[in-house]
Amino acid sequence: MSIGERESTRPPDPVPDLLVPLQPGDLTPTWLTAALRDDPTLGGLPIDAVTVDALAESGVSRVYRLHIRWAGDGAAGLARAGHGVPSTPPSPPATLIAKLPAATAEGRAGPHARRMTRREQRFYDTLAPQTEIGVPSHYTLLGNDEAGRALLLEDVATRGFRTADAVVGLKPGEAGAVVESIARLHARWWQGPRLDALADCGWLYDYASRGLDIDIPDDIDDHWATLLATGVVPAGARAAGDRMAADLPALTERFLALPTTVIHGDLHLENVCLRVPHAAVDPRSPPVVAAPLGGATQRDAAQRDAAQSANPPSAANVIVIDWQHTARGPAAYDLAKILLTGVEARDLSRRGDRILARYRAALTASGVDYPAAALGRDLRLAALILTATDIGDGGASVAAKRDGRVSPWTRRLLANLAHLDFESRARD
Repeated sequence: MSIGERESTRPPDPVPDLLVPLQPGDLTPTWLTAALRDDPTLGGLPIDAVTVDALAESGVSRVYRLHIRWAGDGAAGLARAGHGVPSTPPSPPATLIAKLPAATAEGRAGPHARRMTRREQRFYDTLAPQTEIGVPSHYTLLGNDEAGRALLLEDVATRGFRTADAVVGLKPGEAGAVVESIARLHARWWQGPRLDALADCGWLYDYASRGLDIDIPDDIDDHWATLLATGVVPAGARAAGDRMAADLPALTERFLALPTTVIHGDLHLENVCLRVPHAAVDPRSPPVVAAPLGGATQRDAAQRDAAQSANPPSAANVIVIDWQHTARGPAAYDLAKILLTGVEARDLSRRGDRILARYRAALTASGVDYPAAALGRDLRLAALILTATDIGDGGASVAAKRDGRVSPWTRRLLANLAHLDFESRARD
């Protein structure tokens, strides 16, 4: 069902005079100094040394943390470079994040990799400055489809942000802050003239005209049957899953007609960073893009829940990363992905209405009306599409058949399906 993205109508990117780094060893002080030369804050500051730590890798890109030793005194360097120094001199960042192309030539040349890396660069360059959603600052956007693309981004860990804990998931207060944050993105381009103005952006995938931006195989019924046979599917989720497998074409058609805006497209826990009190951070956790949240015990989770009930985090405490899947698509898909895969069913069943109320309030503050009944209906439909995409590649069914378990992501999704009351709302 995935449809290839057409080429951008913009003129081709110029071939850079600075080579795109393809290996971490290419991230030298000389290269980094040159790459930052046009940045209004860091341009002109010489770098003595760079240490590179690998953080993450996919078939499309690789992510590294750069530990930088600036030449001489950093604040003095800012002044010498002509940037001026306030009464309390700033220091250049001790770390940056580098996002490099895929490791293999085949990976870099593939159309999937090209369109995803192009989307992320275009998002930072054109859409991010127009929205209030928290994203990392970008310093350098380099390359083109032929050479590959590289990004130099702010390391948000230096501001106290940490990626969400994939094991524990989000507590209700955190989930409310995330949906309030994503509402800022959705509201900016909610179906209307602003969104229509993006129609000619060839780099921005459009669900309505091109179909789902993911592949759902024809044997989805087999994967669902395998999951059922292994016993990992809660009894209450069976009706929802059966409905998804039996009527996917019709469900997809309805899904593509839902209220549309610019969406993140891959809003899961590892793409959400939260700024939390130091007590909630586990310093022993290995860094990802930002060090993950701690609290992988029931006691720690309960303490976080109690603290957030008294003082809920706001959207200012959220940064969203990894914009390779950004698209024109149904707003409900972003909500379904982060809530159903990121929040435990017991929390979502008790406080889901309150979480969604924060999303609706943020939309309303920007002049967008999304009635609660319509949002609930659309969320249930998006949940079925999300389930199909999650189990469609067969990974969940293979894991369940092998050792009787699924990932925390899939476990939460299946548990939440059981609480969405599909049987009594079958006419939705």
